[in-house]
Amino acid sequence: MSGPPSEDREDKSPITASKSRVLRGGAVNSGAQDLRLRTVPAALTFRVLPLSQDRGFQPYLGGGLGVINWRYSESGQFVDSRDSSIFNNSYAASGTKTGPLALGGIRFAGDSVATGFEIRYQAAEAALGPPFAGTKLDLGGWSYLFTLGMRFAR
Repeated sequence: MSGPPSEDREDKSPITASKSRVLRGGAVNSGAQDLRLRTVPAALTFRVLPLSQDRGFQPYLGGGLGVINWRYSESGQFVDSRDSSIFNNSYAASGTKTGPLALGGIRFAGDSVATGFEIRYQAAEAALGPPFAGTKLDLGGWSYLFTLGMRFAR
């Protein structure tokens, strides 16, 4: 007795494009995969405070340059496009990319302690080559930060 009939279907997801096998009844078997992205960002920024630094409430805008060290990996089961067989493998790519960043925030300053909230947007893209199905990896995005500052001498 053979297994259920199947048809092949292309998955056009933005992360990975792999062939899926659609079984009778609509069940999809694309194999188990583990996709991981690790980023370690560092930023060189400047801030402009339109109001004085002597005020308790200090809104600010700024920008700078972000440097992102990254590593992307895919491991698990993949479908061979030649014969639709499933095989296990792992693929990885890594690198460092730079990109612009923009930021804005508010700071509530006291005599020795300041707290605040900051929003950042950083843009960066990494190129992916074979064996990955996608050609680029978006490393940018939004960050929401709580800030704390301490002044030791005045």
